[in-house]
Amino acid sequence: MKIEEALQNWMVGFVNENARREQLTYMQRHLTKPFETTPTKFLQRVRIMTALLDFLPTTETKMRNINKEELKYIYVYAMPNIFLNKAHEVNFNLHTEALTDINLYFESLDKASKKRKAVEEAKRKRSKSDDKSGWRKRAKNDSSSTRGDDKDRGCSLCLEERRF
Repeated sequence: MKIEEALQNWMVGFVNENARREQLTYMQRHLTKPFETTPTKFLQRVRIMTALLDFLPTTETKMRNINKEELKYIYVYAMPNIFLNKAHEVNFNLHTEALTDINLYFESLDKASKKRKAVEEAKRKRSKSDDKSGWRKRAKNDSSSTRGDDKDRGCSLCLEERRF
């Protein structure tokens, strides 16, 4: 028995007869890129998923392969909406560009997005340590801040005049 026959026999018991159509529909309508994954790695995963479609059973009499346009459609619409909006704002035509060019564009957007998120996270952490007046909050037993010490009251003229 060949491996293909063994795989087919196994799938008969465990996989729906329309599994190929259901998987393709899922990929076209519901697939989204995880934030941690780079667009290039995600494109590789989408290509693997489309290649594995050939192994799923189907009731279609004429099984066709996924062409480049369908692969591009799946890849583009799995990206975050902000990427699609940015492409629209700069008149980057996702329908006429090649998949490699689209991938490079999304890669640059992804790097900028992750960098912006890291800066916002650093600002958020910094803002937690500042109070509303802009002074750094002093933790208990923190000797690095002199705010509130007696020797830091008023300017030198006020101290000479003993005015507080």
